[in-house]
Amino acid sequence: MTVSKNGSNLGDLVFELYSNHCPKTSDNFIQFATGNNKLGKSYAGTKIDGGFPGITVQGGKLGCENLAADGVRMPDENLELRHYKRGILTMNNDGENSNGSEFLITLGKSEMLNGYHVAFGELVEGDSVLSEIEESLTRQGGVKADIKIEASGTRWEWSILNYLNLELKFIRESFNIYF
Repeated sequence: MTVSKNGSNLGDLVFELYSNHCPKTSDNFIQFATGNNKLGKSYAGTKIDGGFPGITVQGGKLGCENLAADGVRMPDENLELRHYKRGILTMNNDGENSNGSEFLITLGKSEMLNGYHVAFGELVEGDSVLSEIEESLTRQGGVKADIKIEASGTRWEWSILNYLNLELKFIRESFNIYF
């Protein structure tokens, strides 16, 4: 996902999902990242809306209710994976079996989440972006800057879009055609 701060591009957060351990939770996240879901909603255009320095960043709020991609709450798929380091992607919930679109990214070892939140991925690129987001968090759980998810999707989608943009650039330059 591509993130901005006060309108300026910060860069990308790239996650590897634990789809072998949490296939339903990973699929739910992908459906919101791509916008291909029953609700027709996407993480693109949403804000990082909370968090605490050194603990977590919170995002993925798509409305009043924290609903999954199929329009209902998801059960806790796997509570065995641990929040043992910075960059763990985990579901945000408000109790047992209440997962939806909202997610957390750990900013360090966050053992208080173990057994309560489904860890389903980890950050593999973009720690400097995560640091910029963390700097915008307040000790009261708020965000003191406008942190926005500008675009989201999968690497496969982005690869196709990059390829098409390169092809379009080649056509424009080769034939002096501008749309």
